[in-house]
Amino acid sequence: MISLNSIRHQIILGAASCLFFSLVAVLLVGLKYSGHLEDMVHSKTYNFADSTLTELLEETSKFHSEQIQNQLSVAMNSAEAMASVVSGMAGATDKPNRLSREDLSLMVRDLLAGNQKFLGAYIAFEPDAWDGKDSTYESIDGKGQFNVYWTRGSDNQLKPSAVDSDRFYIQDQTKTGTRVSEWYLCPLETGRSCLIDPWAYDVQGKQVLMANLVTPIKANGRTIGMLGIDLSVNFINELALKLQRDKFGPNSHVSIITYRGVVAGDTNPVSPLGEVLSDWNQRKAQFQAGKQIWNSTEEFSSLVTPIRVGNTDTPWMLWISVPKAELLADINALQRELNSSFGDFLNSQLIAGVVISLFALGMLYVMAKRISTPIQQVVDIVRQLGQAGGDLTYRLNVTRKDETGSLMHGLNTLMASLQGMIRDIAGSVENLKLSANRSAGIAETSHQGVQQQRQELEQVATAINEMACTASEVANNVANTASSVEEANQAITRCSDVVNDSASMISQLGEEMERSTETIVELETQSHQISSILEVIRSISDQTNLLALNAAIEAARAGEHGRGFAVVADEVRQLASKTQNSTEEIQQMIDRFQSQIQLTVEAISNGQTYSRNSIESSRTAVMELEALMATTSTMQEMVCQIATAAEEQHQVTEDINRNISAITDITGKAAQSAETSSQEAKGMLTQTSDVEDKLNKFKY
Repeated sequence: MISLNSIRHQIILGAASCLFFSLVAVLLVGLKYSGHLEDMVHSKTYNFADSTLTELLEETSKFHSEQIQNQLSVAMNSAEAMASVVSGMAGATDKPNRLSREDLSLMVRDLLAGNQKFLGAYIAFEPDAWDGKDSTYESIDGKGQFNVYWTRGSDNQLKPSAVDSDRFYIQDQTKTGTRVSEWYLCPLETGRSCLIDPWAYDVQGKQVLMANLVTPIKANGRTIGMLGIDLSVNFINELALKLQRDKFGPNSHVSIITYRGVVAGDTNPVSPLGEVLSDWNQRKAQFQAGKQIWNSTEEFSSLVTPIRVGNTDTPWMLWISVPKAELLADINALQRELNSSFGDFLNSQLIAGVVISLFALGMLYVMAKRISTPIQQVVDIVRQLGQAGGDLTYRLNVTRKDETGSLMHGLNTLMASLQGMIRDIAGSVENLKLSANRSAGIAETSHQGVQQQRQELEQVATAINEMACTASEVANNVANTASSVEEANQAITRCSDVVNDSASMISQLGEEMERSTETIVELETQSHQISSILEVIRSISDQTNLLALNAAIEAARAGEHGRGFAVVADEVRQLASKTQNSTEEIQQMIDRFQSQIQLTVEAISNGQTYSRNSIESSRTAVMELEALMATTSTMQEMVCQIATAAEEQHQVTEDINRNISAITDITGKAAQSAETSSQEAKGMLTQTSDVEDKLNKFKY
């Protein structure tokens, strides 16, 4: 393991660390800027490729849309040219003098014969619009309305035919959304040329996609008929396939869509020609706007270009969609080569950095060795000086004139200075040793005296503490006695109050008894009066009884006439007898009542005597209690004085105890200080001896 105590190793390790971090920094900066350069190249390349792809799509789309437009325009221009001629004839000549129907039919035949790509040519007029002779030709088709349709057969023979005029006005729509008679109704209603959506039919087992290019025939500003050409648009699908095969590859998509969404050509075999595009409702608004539509995503770039034919206002659209991966294949390969080159560059940079770092470390090792070798020599010499037994008279032999020589010369100067300093220190240590001996003796004597004083103070403190405890106990006992006297005084006060209350209640009871006696005497008087009244009632009943008896006698004398009176007299006698009995019972009750009243009067009289005696006893008890209260009050005052004196004695004792404790603490600290001083003096003496021994090891 490398030791960091070596200057050589420190220099090498520090330099290696700097080289390592420098190499890492260079690599990181190179990696960052190479990545930035790579991203910039990638961005510029792809922007250029995207721009190139855009130009390619625009040029290709423009070129092939013009091809389609030119071929469609040939047929449309031919139809418009002939329609213009016919319109001129229709406007300049009276109907009877116009070309015959046969001559006009031959003109249509010549139009078809003049271009092998035309599949058919036809002309049709409104009723009596051309020569006014429809009635003359009724025997031919039943209506006589002029129309002729020339077609090219499989043998390239041209054949004429007539179309039922009823088929001119059919409003029913086909599956593509156009009317069945759109080829006739469109130019007639709009007064403009029309490009009718293509429809598919079989010719000798081969599917042919045919479009109608129709234009109006006008006379004096009024549309009187139409002229049209049937054109096979299979070339459109062939052009789409050729464009995919030769230009953009199998993953591209080329499609030609009509104004109403019918597929006129498509490289996708799933999309049937002559039918409406599956997602037409989502694309209808964009496509029918008749403007170029550019769309680019991460995977595809697509361009939609309008195709206008003649003066129609229903443009078709050429739609090209190309995957960027195929167009950018060369650029991707270039990008891979650039990535590989950047990787090789980083690897080369890393290898070069490692080689340079190793070379630099070798050079640093050599330089560090050259620097550290002289220093090591000085270290060896100083170590030898230390092993020489502290001989300060020894001097180094200076032979070098570099920094090492300067270091050795400085060491000789330092040793000379140390020699003088050690000599002076040795003299001072001897004097210090003598002083330390004297200080140790003085400290020991002080320590012994303080210890004896401390013991005596501890004995005094113990005695005072016991006295303080005794005084505290006396104060507590006196306080308890004062509390007991106070409670006795309060009990006597309560007893005196109770006796006073009892005397008051007994006095009130005596007064009530006197009033009861008066009431009973009055009641006795009233009972005597009732007895007098009963005597009167008894006398009246006796007289009534006597009168009843007399009445009965008189009634008996009267016989039958006195029977009723006798009955009344008997009733009166019975009532008188009952009254007499009742008065006797009342008299007996009054006699018993009077006896009870007499007993009550005697009892009340005795109670009054007892109550007067109780009152006198209560008053005597109150006087005795008041004397006892005075005595306890005096005793309480004396006890309080004793308690105060005891408390003051206890407080003084506590103060003395605290002072003694403080003195004891101070004495203890003084003893500790004396002991510490003694120990320090001894320690200083020991250290002085140790220093003297060490100084004696030097040779000076």
